[in-house]
Amino acid sequence: MYFLPYILVFFFLVFIVLFAPITVKDKSIHTNINKDLIVLQFLLLFFLWIYFVCFREYVYIDWVSYKRLFDSVRPFSEIEGYWKVNTNQWERGYYVFCCLVKQFTDNYLVFQVINGLIDAFCIFLLFKQYYSNRYFCLAVCFFYIFNGLPIEFNLLRNSKAIFIFLFSLKYLGEKKYLKYLLLNIAATQLHNSAIIYIFITPFLLFNWTTKRVILFLFVVGNFLYLLQIDLFTIVVQCIQGFLPSSLQSVVPLFFRYKNDAAYGLKIGYIERLFTFFIIYKYKPNILRLKNGRILLNSYYIYYFNYLFFAPLVTICERIGVLFSFSYWILYPYIYSQLKSKDKKYLFWGIFIIYGALKLYVANNSETFQYRNILTL
Repeated sequence: MYFLPYILVFFFLVFIVLFAPITVKDKSIHTNINKDLIVLQFLLLFFLWIYFVCFREYVYIDWVSYKRLFDSVRPFSEIEGYWKVNTNQWERGYYVFCCLVKQFTDNYLVFQVINGLIDAFCIFLLFKQYYSNRYFCLAVCFFYIFNGLPIEFNLLRNSKAIFIFLFSLKYLGEKKYLKYLLLNIAATQLHNSAIIYIFITPFLLFNWTTKRVILFLFVVGNFLYLLQIDLFTIVVQCIQGFLPSSLQSVVPLFFRYKNDAAYGLKIGYIERLFTFFIIYKYKPNILRLKNGRILLNSYYIYYFNYLFFAPLVTICERIGVLFSFSYWILYPYIYSQLKSKDKKYLFWGIFIIYGALKLYVANNSETFQYRNILTL
């Protein structure tokens, strides 16, 4: 029953979303009532976040490494300087962040609370850029289901880098490329994987996701996936002999975590296939959304990553986490475009069933046992 706390939180999140007022009436009495309900909704969401995320104990796996680092760092006032400090192979920005928090507390659990509050503030600012109160909590629901848990519990460095990238999209959309670049260089100081955001910038901006290109990649990708043809391995093996000796020694590292069991008609494949058709159908609507082109291209990077790199589990999952934000933003917007009540009922039915099943599969082992410092 290790999965139970995660599913209960999901159901409570759904309750908070459905509790939201559908419209704000023109009459003042109804407006006041709805404003009170909106405030109550945000308070419920905030206290749920504080309890479940901030006041968790030692949950998931990576806390071991993060706690060891936090216990070993010195307070900020004792370090020589940002560029002089010995980070022991940790990203410099995250290391100094730990030193800064260490200035005020030696307790790792307090560090987790501070970290959770910072992430909550970032999520609030991010989703408020795209949604009114009506769909804000729905976006949090999708964050929770699509990699929100590992991002908050396991990927303390990645989370900050991802949020910085998402804030930088404002400048990318405004063609202020220098500010976008500087923010993402700063993000690499928190986690090295943020360098990917810089390299894929052309794929975010340009209109490469035309109907013909997308359908071609969709057919080829699913063909390779369903027939379990590892195109990446084939290409690497063909060119390996032409690579410099320094690169040839790196090639085996790509295949260390290769897992052909990633193929198959699993629930993840079915969900991604379903989402592809939904996104494809609502593409014209999505392009009207703020940064719609960038978000749409981000989703396609996310989707085709799983088709073409499926057996390279580590690479596939890491890239997937970096671009899962497309779910958080696009799905609430698609829901806002549904006019029929029947479609909305179907949406909620599928989402609740899939969300509960996904949480059950992902958290049903002792490794993911949830503990909370308030209930010890």
